[in-house]
Amino acid sequence: MDKAEKFWDKQSIRFEKQIHRDEESFVKIIEKTRKYLNNSDKVLDFACGIGTSSINMIDHVKEIQAIDISSGMIEVAKKRMNKLPQKNIDFIHTSLFDEQFKSGSFDVITAFNILHLLEEPKIEIHRIYDLLKPGGLFISSSAFLGEKSAFRFIFFLMSKMRIVPHLKLLKIDEFENLVISENFKIIETQTSNHPTPNGFITAKKV
Repeated sequence: MDKAEKFWDKQSIRFEKQIHRDEESFVKIIEKTRKYLNNSDKVLDFACGIGTSSINMIDHVKEIQAIDISSGMIEVAKKRMNKLPQKNIDFIHTSLFDEQFKSGSFDVITAFNILHLLEEPKIEIHRIYDLLKPGGLFISSSAFLGEKSAFRFIFFLMSKMRIVPHLKLLKIDEFENLVISENFKIIETQTSNHPTPNGFITAKKV
């Protein structure tokens, strides 16, 4: 088990205790996402955490494969799914690079609140491109901590103190250029500075 997995396993206990607060933040993201979803879609929810994003998409797609490297997060997500009438979510303890996922398998891949926590997001974005069908959508929401210089020192300390495992201090335009460099076409970008600089980006595989 690597450091990131250990970190998020510990966080799963805290996340389970604050499900309602977690859900409130995700509802806004899913409201933006829904207009891009179809009842026939097969979705991969990358870094699904305790399953809030998947659960809020369940009525709008055909099926969801929701993955996370934290077994603790997946355990909480499965408990939540057991209370649902629909069972079209498969919560899986694995990574984006699991060989069970084949090229061109998904209509939509979501990545919420994860890309700024990756050491090299370009690698994951390349993999996401490969897993999407032609014309498939990559929908993401991330904190862009590089937009304000004051955040750099604060989050550098947080990372060193292991409050968070790693932080990529990207700017929004840097991320957009990264997505475009992997042959995606940006369809929509929405930005906000509350409570931290963040963005919602939808891109199409071309």
